[in-house]
This record gives sequence, C-alpha cells and structure tokens, in this order.
Amino acid sequence: MFIIIWEFIINLLESFLFAVICNAKFTKRQYHYHTAEQTLFILCKS
Repeated sequence: MFIIIWEFIINLLESFLFAVICNAKFTKRQYHYHTAEQTLFILCKS
C-alpha cells in the first residue's frame, strides 16, 4: 500500500515539474533555475 501511495506522489511531482519545464519562458538570468528544474525532473524519472 505504501508503495502505491509513494508512486502516486512521485507521479504528481513529475507531472508538475514537466508542466513547469514545458511552460517555462526564461531569460539568461533564470537559466540556472531552469536547469535545476530539469535535474529534478530527471531524478524523479529514475
């Protein structure tokens, strides 16, 4: 049961990060935030 709940939470986080990354309109100043979001997304996928 715990694994199912944990997977659900991970999937929600992954969906949120994917939406943020896809909709990101960033300047050069914000680039490091974008790369941090991408890193989090990749970590959630693995």
